[in-house]
Amino acid sequence: MQGRNEMCSRPDCDAPDIRKQPDEFFVERIVGRTARSESKNHEYQWLVKWAGYPIGDAEWIPAQNMGDSAQLISIFYDAARDEGLEVSEEGSLLLDEAIRGGWK
Repeated sequence: MQGRNEMCSRPDCDAPDIRKQPDEFFVERIVGRTARSESKNHEYQWLVKWAGYPIGDAEWIPAQNMGDSAQLISIFYDAARDEGLEVSEEGSLLLDEAIRGGWK
């Protein structure tokens, strides 16, 4: 149970006694992957859809800037395979949602 001095940062948190952190965002899901241009070791940037925000507000960020990136990345690859995309270490991948949202 949260005490009165604790913060609730979830977008769906409406507890009246709890303050929200306006600068904190939560990853809803990953909708794309691209290779980092300066890396030759298959390091990627991930197109992150933020919880509570439209796909147009998604951002490319490195994995170390996400919380539980391993689980998010695994879910992304499963979604890509479900959409019939070939998942390999090379190239970029965009889920249909990202493409429909104007991402290229």
